[in-house]
Amino acid sequence: MDIETGNIRINRYVVVHDCGTVINPMIVEGQVTGAVNNGIEAATMSEFIYNEDGQLLNQTFADYLVASSCEAVPVQSYTMQYPTDRSIYGVKGIGEADVIGPLAAIPNAIEDALHNIGIKANINGLPITPEKIYKLLKTSGNCYV
Repeated sequence: MDIETGNIRINRYVVVHDCGTVINPMIVEGQVTGAVNNGIEAATMSEFIYNEDGQLLNQTFADYLVASSCEAVPVQSYTMQYPTDRSIYGVKGIGEADVIGPLAAIPNAIEDALHNIGIKANINGLPITPEKIYKLLKTSGNCYV
């Protein structure tokens, strides 16, 4: 976390998942990497902003932030193969669950980093953007975002 700007950098993201029998490891790796990065995007940048009349203010990609490959985080994934008897080949779904992890892991990591510098924060809303982190860095004591 950059305490001057509120920007964060995720150096590594590790995930362990079970998709049953793996038929194509490259597809599994791509699904997991894409899902994790989609979750990170949702946790840190993508936000619908409305005015007091309910009008959406960020209607274009110029205003609504979406991650590109430049913001992609390296994902280290491990596959646990526990085949299911509910499908012919023992396969299960892959990728969907990996979107959810970052939605909790990222805010908790930010809270821990802030705690290490003496700021007790309770992040209960997403996304947690650099602007919101910057505001937390400039406060003292307990704060909620």
